[in-house]
Amino acid sequence: MLHIERDHIINTEQNRILCCSYNNDGTKIAVGSSRGNIFILDSTTGSITFRFDDNSGMVNAVAFNHDGSKVVSGNDNGYITLWSPDGGAFRIQAHPSSKVNAVAFNSNGSLIASASNDSFVKIWNSATGSNMKILRGHSSWVKSVAWHGTDHLVSGGRDKCVIFWDREGNTTVMKGHTDTVQSVAFHPDGNLIISCSDDGYLNKWDRHTGKIVYTTRTAFTKVINRPLISCCYSNDGKRIAFATDYFIYVIIPNNVYRIQAHANINQIQFSKNDKMIVCATERQVY
Repeated sequence: MLHIERDHIINTEQNRILCCSYNNDGTKIAVGSSRGNIFILDSTTGSITFRFDDNSGMVNAVAFNHDGSKVVSGNDNGYITLWSPDGGAFRIQAHPSSKVNAVAFNSNGSLIASASNDSFVKIWNSATGSNMKILRGHSSWVKSVAWHGTDHLVSGGRDKCVIFWDREGNTTVMKGHTDTVQSVAFHPDGNLIISCSDDGYLNKWDRHTGKIVYTTRTAFTKVINRPLISCCYSNDGKRIAFATDYFIYVIIPNNVYRIQAHANINQIQFSKNDKMIVCATERQVY
């Protein structure tokens, strides 16, 4: 049984909230805004505990490292910035003249992946800021990137493809969507990948074979018929959440629950205990 209620509504100074991320112990939430602000929120009270200001563009992506001591953000002007608790910032011109759509730390915080409209996924040393690798496989904008462990990646983009990358740079290209892939995520065991798309469907993939093992195209009795914006696994791997513009759907075996938001949704993520979902919208954080 899933109990659903809205716990907090957090206003962030009239900013449009474009992205969100929990830290690993679930005590903090980082959100990025259209005005170039990154807010760190107390996940229990919803209060703003810290604020970083990125004056070089809208913050489209944000992520904590493994111990919550650093935050990385990506903006409209091609920069990724590593932020420290004291407000210090280390900026990298990661994708010159191209919008950064996604950023993510690997599991030990040693590497950062960034994804951009330039069609590249780039890997960065988080200590030095040096570029470690450029992953070439997409033919258009890369909209989402996610790690499993320290050296496995998945990405999705406007070329309608989901790509799994291993440590040697070998790829498995997964085709099945008919429009832009907006979001990708690993199952906690790393063997399954989910993706959601502007085509209105969520697909689950076997990352070893590249085959679809589940899709809302056939599993849902009613077609949603709206672009899907964001998707994520619960940390125990038993639930999947995905979002359209105004609704969050939570899939539990044999049941689907729907939650309504009151503004356009940009990103969702489960809390670390899987009891909450944070939702970044055009107006507020829920």
